[in-house]
Amino acid sequence: MKYTFSLSTQPERQRATLSLYVLNSLLLATHIALEFYYYSLGAHIMAIVNIFSILFYSMSFISLNKKDFSRYGYATYGEICVHSILATVLIGWDAGFQLWLVAIISAYFFPHFEDPDNRHTKKGLSSSIFFGVGAFIAYMTLFVLHAARITSSFAKKVSPRTILLTNGMNSFIVFTTVLSFTFVFVRRLNKTQERLNDMALHELTLSNLPSL
Repeated sequence: MKYTFSLSTQPERQRATLSLYVLNSLLLATHIALEFYYYSLGAHIMAIVNIFSILFYSMSFISLNKKDFSRYGYATYGEICVHSILATVLIGWDAGFQLWLVAIISAYFFPHFEDPDNRHTKKGLSSSIFFGVGAFIAYMTLFVLHAARITSSFAKKVSPRTILLTNGMNSFIVFTTVLSFTFVFVRRLNKTQERLNDMALHELTLSNLPSL
């Protein structure tokens, strides 16, 4: 099982590469903003953890330059899972960092079926199930910890308004991510269907031409 972006045409590969550069830049910017947030909140452990996240996404451009998309995909998935889990445990469930685990399901589910090399094979399905189940298990584990009141009570040390705003920020990011990947996925499928329809119409036109 290998996470790839091996698309069928050169323009598609270029668009996929550009999309990953943009995605990595957005993740880097998000974690830079989180560094200021953690510091202002007094969440010093998460501020230290987030420094490693910033370094990770800064170094990830090297993997993208080397076209090592498989390693980048797995490493990014791991970083998001670890960061979400630690933030939820250390800051609390009410802050909504566990919602990032929902976002990465769509982020890793759709590309496998959008990829022509995976669409008609078990490769895309098995990879998507792997990423989806992993995120689901992490989410449910955090839910159980929260229900058992094992997660940190750090949220009680700050104002409810701050926690509410944090939850709103995380919810906005998650829903924006899910909607964006859904939009791109459907748009690409529609374009693929249009190309297939044009090919079918062209073949039908040729078949109706009178023979010489």
